[in-house]
Amino acid sequence: FFESYLSLSNVTDGCMLTSRATFINFFNRFHRPFNLLPKLIRMAQENVSKDSGNDESKGNDKDKDINTYQLSIGSFNIWCPYWNRNEPNDKPKIWKDRHNEIVKLLCDQNLEKQNDANAKKKDENKSNDNDDNENNDNDKLIAMNCDIYCLQEFWCDREDFVRIYENYFKARNYELHYLKRSQPHKPDGIAIAFNKNTFELFEKNGKKRKINCKYRISNRVALFMELQHKASKCIITIANTHMTFPQAAYDADIRAKQVKEFIQLNNDNTSNESSLMILCGDYNCEIDGNEAIKCIQDGYKSSFHACPNNKDIDKDNIVSHRNHDNESVFVDHIFYKKNPNVDKDKTYSFVPIESYLYPKNVKTDKWYWDEWSLSDHRPLVSTFQFKKD
Repeated sequence: FFESYLSLSNVTDGCMLTSRATFINFFNRFHRPFNLLPKLIRMAQENVSKDSGNDESKGNDKDKDINTYQLSIGSFNIWCPYWNRNEPNDKPKIWKDRHNEIVKLLCDQNLEKQNDANAKKKDENKSNDNDDNENNDNDKLIAMNCDIYCLQEFWCDREDFVRIYENYFKARNYELHYLKRSQPHKPDGIAIAFNKNTFELFEKNGKKRKINCKYRISNRVALFMELQHKASKCIITIANTHMTFPQAAYDADIRAKQVKEFIQLNNDNTSNESSLMILCGDYNCEIDGNEAIKCIQDGYKSSFHACPNNKDIDKDNIVSHRNHDNESVFVDHIFYKKNPNVDKDKTYSFVPIESYLYPKNVKTDKWYWDEWSLSDHRPLVSTFQFKKD
């Protein structure tokens, strides 16, 4: 009746009573002289009839929703045990325990069962909530379950390390690719894993679109691939890297050449079928650093900074990494842009709808070792919504 009344507000000589309580008082006093009741009943019946007759339009709205898709990407420096002073290489149990915890937080396809188990466990242990809180912090976290992961400091040279990730990802239908740095004394590298239920390597002219790139300068590497989203048939390119830490003055020149090659790798190898271009990695620089600026100048946007859900965050005071110099910095980035050369019949529109540092409940203004200790980096997770243009 109230909604119907709003459409009849002219009967009160333009007086609009938008409060329900005010309307009730008004109706009780004036419905007879204004003869509102028959009109309201008639309009209410017409509204019900109208709603019932809108099944077809509701179906069209549903179709629109079906044609809107989402994809999620996680960029995460997993802290190679080889470089971790707290994890002696001759004591593998320490680093194996940590990385077994990490993979559990990356993905769990049986998420519903996991949540049921966690709820049951919580009920069983309710009386012991204060026991072993420090040891069980990670048990309370829910897996990220991203469609694509870009990992840095992946220990490519250590077979039992690789086996942890290969076995875990394979059991959850993820496909893992990794690339070691080019020097023998640098045993780590980078990796990309994607959910095969959602994506597959795009194949063109009989060749799968994956490129291993070893930078012409330094021992750093980049991994590029073109993926096709199975449900929408949309094609995207994604590249992952880990840039040199700016330890010495000459590193500035090295890093400048690295980012130039990284951007060029994506620009030169992205096909006209690809709609979205993504650059991920540990840049070892803030958003106002030269390497990040070069990406922005090439047309890329930072998903974290562009996402509406971060409008209230102080973007000048974000921490994703506590480095070996005990500096708290924001160096992990996901950059994206629409391919300017995409074929017209292959184009999709993308918008970031969520971007956060994992775990979500931990503040981003400084480093919190007591709340996150599985790596000296926090994963950056971004979700994009997209649809056909």
